[in-house]
Amino acid sequence: MGLGSSISQDLQLDKDEIQEKLAAGPCLIWLPMRLGVSEFNTIYMDLVKKLLMSPLSTGIGGGRPKSSYYFFGFSEDDLLYLDPHITRPAISELTEDSLTTYHGDSAKRMPIHAIDPCFVASFLLRDTSDLQTFSEFLAELKDPDGANLITIGHKRSEPVFLDCEDDSDFVDVS
Repeated sequence: MGLGSSISQDLQLDKDEIQEKLAAGPCLIWLPMRLGVSEFNTIYMDLVKKLLMSPLSTGIGGGRPKSSYYFFGFSEDDLLYLDPHITRPAISELTEDSLTTYHGDSAKRMPIHAIDPCFVASFLLRDTSDLQTFSEFLAELKDPDGANLITIGHKRSEPVFLDCEDDSDFVDVS
C-alpha cells in the first residue's frame, strides 16, 4: 500500500482522481495558493488559520522570499514553523538520546502577514470518509466575496490555450 498524491490546478480538485487514488491507499492533497500579488493580503489571515486547523492538515510549505519553512500551527496571528534546512549529522545508533538532537526545544514564530503570498497547503486523506470530511471543509472556505475558494468536483475544467503561430501574435507592452 503506497501513498497517492493529487495536486490542485487553479484551486480545483478532481474528486474522481482522488477516489481512484484512495482505492489504492492514503492520498496526500496539495493545494498551491497565491494569496496576494507581491505580498500576503491580510484579508486571508483567517483562511490560513482554517487550513491549519483542519484535522486532515499536514501543514503548509512556504515562507519568505529566498527562504522556505514548514508551518504546522498558529498562535493568535503568528504562524508556528520549523526550518527544514537545518541539517544534523547522521547517527549510527537510534536511541532516545540521539532522537532529541533532531528536534528543537521550541518552534519559531512568524507573523502571518509576513509570509510570502505563494505557498502550498497539504492534507492527508486516509479513506473515502476523510474525502467526505475534506469536501465539507473545502465548501466552508470562502474568498472575501463569499465564493468558494477551492472547488472539488468530478472533473477539473481544462485549461484554455491560445494558438500562437509566431512572435507576431504577441504585442510588446513595454
